[in-house]
Amino acid sequence: MQVGSGIGDSSYVGASTEEGVTKEPHKSLRQDNLSVGRQGRAGDENPFYLAAWNPASISGSYQLKLVRTMKMLKKDLRNINKTHYSGISRRIKEQYSRVEDLQRQILTQPTPQLATKEHRERDKLNLLLNAKQKFYRQRSRVRWADVGDRNTTVYHHSVSKRNADNRIT
Repeated sequence: MQVGSGIGDSSYVGASTEEGVTKEPHKSLRQDNLSVGRQGRAGDENPFYLAAWNPASISGSYQLKLVRTMKMLKKDLRNINKTHYSGISRRIKEQYSRVEDLQRQILTQPTPQLATKEHRERDKLNLLLNAKQKFYRQRSRVRWADVGDRNTTVYHHSVSKRNADNRIT
């Protein structure tokens, strides 16, 4: 078994269940949500969080180290939120119109340069659409954590919907 060192490491932990067979851990939600764009992806030489996430430089209890490092990360995480999610619907509309214009140009005057440019712009559009999906998914989870299990109409509606979806007729 391998265990990473440090507080809050997302290092690989493998447990052998049979002779030589290891079970891979599930992908973390935190890593998935931070992987929009180039910042924070696995394999980056200089991820944004390395400068802030240094609990060894803080003296005190583990809880104090965690709180202080999270406070240091807050500014960088807000910048990522502004960069990737600010005005996401407007940015998607603009990118979609760029892709449509390029596709019209390709239909009238097809050239390899236009095809390459259209492919790049379509990739940018897909990246924005994925970012929007991740943003709304995380937002719905926050809302569920806030009003989910409080004996509210939201809770009862979701339970009855889930029961209806799970019913075999």
